[in-house]
Amino acid sequence: MARSRTLRVGPPVKGLTDFPEHSGPEHSTIATNVEFRHGGVSTRKGSRRVLNNFYQDSGATARDCVVKLVKGIRGVTFGQVMVVGLVPLAGVEAFEERLILAYFTDGSHPAVGAADAPPLLSAQLRAPNRATVNVGPGFRWDACLFSHMTQANPLLVVCSDTRIDADPGADDATVYVSLWNQIPIMFEMTGVQRVSTAALLGIPFHKGVFAASRFADDPGNYVTVGLRARFCRSHGARLVLGNIGHVKAAGMPEGAESFLWFSNYGDLQGWPLDNLVPPLSGDTGPITGLGENGRDLIVFRRNSVSVFYHPGELPDNWSYRQVVRDRGCVAHSTIIDNVEGRTLFLAADGFYAFDGSPSLLYLSKPIERTLRRALEAQGAGAAWAVHYPAARQVWLAIPTAAATPDLIFVMDYGHAESAWGEGASPVWSIFEYQVGAWAAGAQKKRLCGMAAAGALDGALPQGTPFPTLFGIGQRASGTIDYEQFDVGDAIDEQGAATPRGFVSEWESGPVQFGKGDVDRWRFLRPTIRPQGNFSNTAWWRRDGQAYNGGGNDNGQSTTVSMAAQGGGNTLGAFVLGTDRIGAAEDHQVRVDVHSGGVGRYGRFGIRTNGSNSRKFDIRGVEIDVLDKGVRR
Repeated sequence: MARSRTLRVGPPVKGLTDFPEHSGPEHSTIATNVEFRHGGVSTRKGSRRVLNNFYQDSGATARDCVVKLVKGIRGVTFGQVMVVGLVPLAGVEAFEERLILAYFTDGSHPAVGAADAPPLLSAQLRAPNRATVNVGPGFRWDACLFSHMTQANPLLVVCSDTRIDADPGADDATVYVSLWNQIPIMFEMTGVQRVSTAALLGIPFHKGVFAASRFADDPGNYVTVGLRARFCRSHGARLVLGNIGHVKAAGMPEGAESFLWFSNYGDLQGWPLDNLVPPLSGDTGPITGLGENGRDLIVFRRNSVSVFYHPGELPDNWSYRQVVRDRGCVAHSTIIDNVEGRTLFLAADGFYAFDGSPSLLYLSKPIERTLRRALEAQGAGAAWAVHYPAARQVWLAIPTAAATPDLIFVMDYGHAESAWGEGASPVWSIFEYQVGAWAAGAQKKRLCGMAAAGALDGALPQGTPFPTLFGIGQRASGTIDYEQFDVGDAIDEQGAATPRGFVSEWESGPVQFGKGDVDRWRFLRPTIRPQGNFSNTAWWRRDGQAYNGGGNDNGQSTTVSMAAQGGGNTLGAFVLGTDRIGAAEDHQVRVDVHSGGVGRYGRFGIRTNGSNSRKFDIRGVEIDVLDKGVRR
C-alpha cells in the first residue's frame, strides 16, 4: 500500500550551484538578491542614491563617462575617501583624465540630498582633446597609498596609462602623485638625477631625512623622465611599479612590461636603473597586477604568481621567487588583499585565493559554468571585485552583454559551510538591479565599481570594518550616480521619485523522492521568519521542467502570506484589535500543490514582486508526498 511521508528541505545554506545534478536541496538553483544568514535565506537590503550625476563638467552638466577606477582608502588621520577615476566622453572636458574624491570622516554619513553631502574634490590628470588609446572600461587604472617619511599623511599614487600622445616617443608620465591635503593638484611623477657633492665624492646620497644614513641608496644612473606604469604598490618604504613598458629612457630594457621597478627608500623621485628587477627565468609574460600577502608583494602574470620581498633600507637586499606556474591573474581590479590572510584574484578559468603556497584555493566551483560563460562572452578586462569585511563578503563583477560589468556574484566566506581549507566551497549568490521598473527583460543597471566605506551612525572606531558599501552606478544615459548599498529596506532608489523594491528570488536544489521513485506532491510547508504583513509568490516545478521567472507555469504557483502568524508585532507597530503582542517567531505556511505534482524530484522557490518592503526569510521547507499508486 502506498504511503504518505514528509520530506524536509534545508536549511538552505549552501548557496548557488551550477551542478544541480550533483547537489541536494540545501543548495540553490536560483539565488538572486538574497543573503544566506542565520541558518536560512532572506532578501538583501536595499540601496539609496547619495549623489545624482556624480560627475559634472565645468559647466555643471552631467556627462557620459567611462569609469576607470573605484577604490576605497582609509587613513589614520584623514578619515576615508572613495577615489574615482574617469574619462568624460563629451563636452569641453572630453577625453580628459579626471580623478574625483568623495571625502568622509569616521563619523556619521550625510543623508541623501542633505546640504552637508560629501564634498567632491576633483583633480585633472591630463588635459582634454588629446590622442587617446585604451579609453574603454576594459583598461582600468590602479592606485595605492605611499607612506612618505616626511609627511603626516600618505601620498596618493595613481597609474592611469590610458593615453599616448600623437608622438609615440613622448615622455609623458602616467604615474601621478599628490599630497593628501592638496588632492586637487596631481603631479606627474618624474625621476630626479642625484647630483651632489656627496655623490661626486662617492658618498651614498639620499634625498631628505636619510642623507646621512649608511643605508642610503646609491646615486647611480637615475631615470629623469616622466614615469609610466600600469600597476603600483607600496612595499615597505618603497614604491613598486609593474608593467613599465612605456618608459622612454636610455638604459631601459626591452620587454619592460615584465619588469618590476622599486624606488629609493622613502623617496618617490629616486628611480635608479639598478632597481629594475627582471622577470624570473621562463617567466617573461607582462605583469598583469600586483597584490600583497603579509610582508610579501605578489606579482601576477597571466600564467604565474610570484612573490617579491624587500626587507628594508638596503637597496640590493631583496628576494624574488615563482610560486604558482600554471595560473595567474587576468584582471588586476579583481585582486583583493588580506581576506583573512589570503590574496584573491580572477584567473582565466575562475576565482582563486593565494596564501603563499603553490596550491591555490579554487573558490568559484559552485558557479563555474556561469562564470566561464560570462568570461568567454566579453573577456575579463573590465571585471572588478571588492571586499566587504563587515559582512564577510566578496563581490565579483563580470561583463556579459557589454563592456561595463552587469553580472555581480556575491561570495559569502563567513558562512559555516565556507570555511577556508581543502575542499571548501564558499556560498555564492547573485546581485542585480535595473534601470527601469522591475520586469522580466528590463535593462540591468551597471556598476562601475564599489568600495566598503562609511559609518552610518555615530563614530566608527579605527580598525572597525566599514559597515556598508558605496558604488558608482551607470544609468542608461551613460551618466553615473553615487550610491549606497546594503542599507535600509529591500528598496532600490534608482533615481526614481518612488523607490522600487528589489526582485529577490530563491529556489531550492532538487528534492529527490528516492531512487527511481515517482511521487505526488500534496502540499508544501515553508518555515518562515516573519518580515511583515504581506505576501509573495511561491512556485514548484518537477523533474526538468523549465523555470519561467516565477510566473504561473501550468498553475504551479501560488501566493504565500509572510504575515507574522507565529508571532506578534512590537508595540511600536501594534494595531489594537488586529496584531498580536510579542516577538516574531518562526512559523509554517501551508501551500497546496494543486496541479503538476507528480515526478521523480522537485524544487521549491519563492519570489518577491518588487514592491517596497516585500521581503522573505526562509528557514527550510517540508514537503508532504504520496508514493505512486495513491489515488487522488
